[in-house]
Amino acid sequence: MSNRFAYPAEKTYTTLWNMVNPDKGLLLGLGRTNSWASETSPPDVDPLTTEQEQLACYFPILTRKVAKRVSSGGTEFGGQFFTISEAATLDSIRAAQATHLYIEAVVDHNLMPNNSFRSLGLYRFIEYAEETDPEASVFLPGDVDASLYFLEHIEPVVKTTNLLQTFKIIVKG
Repeated sequence: MSNRFAYPAEKTYTTLWNMVNPDKGLLLGLGRTNSWASETSPPDVDPLTTEQEQLACYFPILTRKVAKRVSSGGTEFGGQFFTISEAATLDSIRAAQATHLYIEAVVDHNLMPNNSFRSLGLYRFIEYAEETDPEASVFLPGDVDASLYFLEHIEPVVKTTNLLQTFKIIVKG
């Protein structure tokens, strides 16, 4: 008989709660303004990376939910299926047997300080500079001290006037 657990460790549930809890800060970082060697095939992220290259700005996360991978049905992301649930309490995360974080962030291109970006970073453990309004719509790197949790290299996103762009991301908790 196996000693393996059927559900994620308690640490996963606690990590997810710390990210969906509305009292905790989460931000989406936009970075990498220089071109990739191949713009249509960004390089893989080094798993040891702790900083986002050429960080330009941060946008607030508007939606925070939890997700569980399922064999079929649900919402498809990258060829995998997930059920997405609200997470009002740590107990609700346990009940959903959640293993992933689902977030949505809206990037207002009019507020982007650069003309393009090529990486998305998810940041937690947010500390705002003394003069920074935590309710702002965009933050510059000097406005925030934060810890990178997840990084993805993407094809270039070019600034387009009057465009609101929604990013939906699922990341393992």
